[in-house]
Amino acid sequence: MTRQQWIAFILLGLLLGTNPARADTILSDFDGTNFGFAFGSWTGQTTPGPTFVTIGGLATEQGGAGNFPFAATNFTGMGVAMTAQLGAGNLASEFQVHLIDGADNRAVFVFPATSFTNTSFATVFVPAPTFNIGPGPVDLTKIVRFLVMGDFSSDDRLEIKIDRIFVTTQADLSVTKIDSPDPVTAGTNLTYTITANNAGPNTAASVSLSDTLPADTTFESVSVPGGWSCSTPAVGAGGTLTCSIASLSALANATFTLVVAVSPSVANGTVLSNTATLSSTTTDPDPGNNSATATTTVANSADLAITKTDGVANATPGGSVTYTIVASNAGPDGVPDAT
Repeated sequence: MTRQQWIAFILLGLLLGTNPARADTILSDFDGTNFGFAFGSWTGQTTPGPTFVTIGGLATEQGGAGNFPFAATNFTGMGVAMTAQLGAGNLASEFQVHLIDGADNRAVFVFPATSFTNTSFATVFVPAPTFNIGPGPVDLTKIVRFLVMGDFSSDDRLEIKIDRIFVTTQADLSVTKIDSPDPVTAGTNLTYTITANNAGPNTAASVSLSDTLPADTTFESVSVPGGWSCSTPAVGAGGTLTCSIASLSALANATFTLVVAVSPSVANGTVLSNTATLSSTTTDPDPGNNSATATTTVANSADLAITKTDGVANATPGGSVTYTIVASNAGPDGVPDAT
């Protein structure tokens, strides 16, 4: 490879649309037919596919800047994601998405080529600008253009398939659940400690926690962290605990203490299973840790006792003595087949 080149290319698709499932701002969603491609006099190739566009060609000279305008949009606190797959012949070392304000200041989001593979599409998220360029600070409240660039050397090949470029926020939510005691005695209380976490990088919006009580248990109480509101079953009834908060900041957590009563009739050895689930309207890069389950074994307990009295202080030779034997069970559970 000789000198390093930057080639900028316009990719125009369904610009600034909204994906209702994720509430992302889509810069381009390439459907293989609705796109444009232009930069300088470099001759590249574009090949439409059913849901993506393939960009490829040799870099023989630096191309002109390409970008496309849209209405000023506020992207403060948001990152950029790109869904793409490398072509087999790609030698570009990285790709960039530039968000540009009206004064040509640019927030640059860098996507290393090693983040993608040439075997399948992957969505890579860059939560904040890698660096900024321009005559002044970037005004992220008034972004008016974007462009995509590839970094590679003269006479090397750029080859990438791009499905979507979108601006979004992401919050990696997770939940943990701890039960105590385990095992639990039938007829006593069981306590769950539930912790909701946000590993970031962004604030999670409209966060909800849901927990359906196990069979053979009833609601006793719940301690609720500040800012959250909860709907609970009536005391002594089964049902679902539902809690919510308008937003959970990055790196924040919230701990709930849920107490349920275990029915005294639950058979010894029964396993109670309880799952808490956390959700948000903000995109979660790892939804697999948004639920947590605790399993608790029921171990019945009975406080057995026996007393024996003869009713007399002294026994008479040749006489009889009456013994009174009392067996008792102080609970909390019954004892079948006692002998």
